[in-house]
Amino acid sequence: MTASVAAVFVGAAAMTPAPDGAAVRAVPVDVHWIVECDQVGTAHIDPILDPGGSWPHLHTFGGNPAVHASSTAGQLFAEGSGCKDSADRSAYWQPTLVDEAGQPVVPVSFRAYYRAGEVDPQLIEPAPFGLRLLAGDPMATSRQPLDIDYLCLGTSDGVVDSVHDTAVDCGPGEFLRSDVEFPQCWDGVNLWLERVAHMAYPRGGECPASHPVAIPQLSLESSYAEGSTYEGMGFEGGLSPYGLHADAILAWDPGEMTTLVEGCLNASRVCGDVTDEVRPFSGGDARGTLPLPTVPDVPAAGSASHGHG
Repeated sequence: MTASVAAVFVGAAAMTPAPDGAAVRAVPVDVHWIVECDQVGTAHIDPILDPGGSWPHLHTFGGNPAVHASSTAGQLFAEGSGCKDSADRSAYWQPTLVDEAGQPVVPVSFRAYYRAGEVDPQLIEPAPFGLRLLAGDPMATSRQPLDIDYLCLGTSDGVVDSVHDTAVDCGPGEFLRSDVEFPQCWDGVNLWLERVAHMAYPRGGECPASHPVAIPQLSLESSYAEGSTYEGMGFEGGLSPYGLHADAILAWDPGEMTTLVEGCLNASRVCGDVTDEVRPFSGGDARGTLPLPTVPDVPAAGSASHGHG
């Protein structure tokens, strides 16, 4: 790695602080909605941390197929969707696993869970259009303290058989899935700040006073086809094998985001998968009824990213 790239990775240690395990109080019911999105490709880019540039390790992208190195939420929204609920025009990505020969090992799909998380579901507000999210430490040298891990699941029943700190070959009849949980407490002002300072994790079941707005807790699940994973998998660019992380630019239709927050999370309802064809609950659908925000959806001048890999 070059010195400048190494500095970026070192900065990850100062990213959004992890909650203390004892301080987290989960709500009794995991109320949520889920949207499944296509895997749309791999590239050495990071539209959040180096807009328009190249990135030292390969990323696998899911969701919006129009994503590129300079993507903004406005551009993504204008280009369409790669998700089963087409109101979700977000881009999601994570580092690409490579095998011992350096060949990419890519997931077949992404499932974005939007949960109540650790806060009162009735207090959750819609995530703002254009919010940029990062989670995970690319230079971790041991198990990460958040829900950032790999699971082996049975292909016939989808039951979790084992949990792992690094990527593994799950063996016949099982498939590998990675899970990354993002912070859900927003400062209420900024769509992006250096080192993800606009976001925080809840503590004691509440958002801290510095980040008072509770939004849906995004958990990104990436599934690999049975038989596609190998022993000896890792990442490019000098990343630790424990360094799973993920990124997202949220570009939901604001009306649909509001509908799902109110109808699923605020109502303490487990909605499951949402698609264009299947609505998880009755009631009004506000898709297309709320205008896109007029505030810029790009990082402010001087807030260049140096906190994540």
